[in-house]
Amino acid sequence: MKKIIIIISLLSIVFSATELYQLLKIPVLIVHYIEHQGKETDMGIAEFFMLHYSKAIADDEDADRDMQLPFKTHECHGQSIVAIQLRDEPLPLQSPINEMRLVRIIVNEEALPTNFLHDIWQPPRTLS
Repeated sequence: MKKIIIIISLLSIVFSATELYQLLKIPVLIVHYIEHQGKETDMGIAEFFMLHYSKAIADDEDADRDMQLPFKTHECHGQSIVAIQLRDEPLPLQSPINEMRLVRIIVNEEALPTNFLHDIWQPPRTLS
């Protein structure tokens, strides 16, 4: 069951976020090629592709049908994000336990930098 859900989710993401959905229009391409074979019996597959894909969009009697072919139009789909929880049990919510330890640092005060710039970064004071 999990494999089926994963496959369906993956296919929905791939078909909605890429141009791979155009492959679903291949039956339309085959039927349209058979229609052209009925009109022009000497047209081969190469001529069919040259007529429909290499030239500018022709405004002929079957222009609407031509635009239904795969990769003739491009639709802009937004990215979709699918989040699926595949576990049956809930995730345990554990807060990390931080132990605070008092650490004493012994510092040589003469080695510290001077604070002559410290006065620059003070907030403004009101004069009384």
